Amino acid sequence: MSDDESERDGPPPLAPQDAEWLIYEKDVVRSLASIDPTAEVAHNVKRKGASGRTRQLDAFIVGRVCGTQIEIAVEAKRYSKTVGIGVIDAFVGKCIDVGVNQGIMYSHQGFGGGAKARAASSANPKIELRELPQVLGTTLSDPELDLLLAELKPWDSVMPKFLGVKLCPGNECYGEFIAFDNWDGGICDHCGTPVGVCQDCGGATRLEWSEQECDHCEAVFELERDPGSEVVTRIHWLKGLLDH
Repeated sequence: MSDDESERDGPPPLAPQDAEWLIYEKDVVRSLASIDPTAEVAHNVKRKGASGRTRQLDAFIVGRVCGTQIEIAVEAKRYSKTVGIGVIDAFVGKCIDVGVNQGIMYSHQGFGGGAKARAASSANPKIELRELPQVLGTTLSDPELDLLLAELKPWDSVMPKFLGVKLCPGNECYGEFIAFDNWDGGICDHCGTPVGVCQDCGGATRLEWSEQECDHCEAVFELERDPGSEVVTRIHWLKGLLDH
């Protein structure tokens, strides 16, 4: 038997005896399969990591975008409360161990502020958080189910984010960063410095201060931080509003 073992015969069937957490995992797999029928979405994948240990992934996606094969690890958390920062830390470590540089985590009850900040600051692996109430294992009507599935981002809108890696503008840094969908920039995966991307000139600027001008024009960036951890949670671009 190979190091990769999984249920590969389509979305897993629901069974009356399934626990709620298992039903939720199967819900997520079915939802992912509905987003892109051309991608292979496997449930309960076991993959040997660099640590020598076999690691379990709730789901694993393999697809192709512009001729490039993309692999994405998926975890589904049906907790009674929001997912915390420690769960994201563990997922980041698992992705690194199994050699996957993209991950998606689903949560039944959403994510705490620390978890969101931790995911946003991880550039390699890149982590996307998605909130999804339990769907297919419930008695939701077809219109309600269609509405929930419609809110999920299709594959072709998610992949450009994963593929949009840019070089850190630091003179002595060879790291990379990704401009997140809801950010005007990202975090370098090597030096950990926030980097703003100007919406006017397109230039990248390493951000050392809470307010800072673009290195290439008169636009301005502002950093938003988590009050408790001081972790950067968002980068905002503003057009030339910094007072001198």
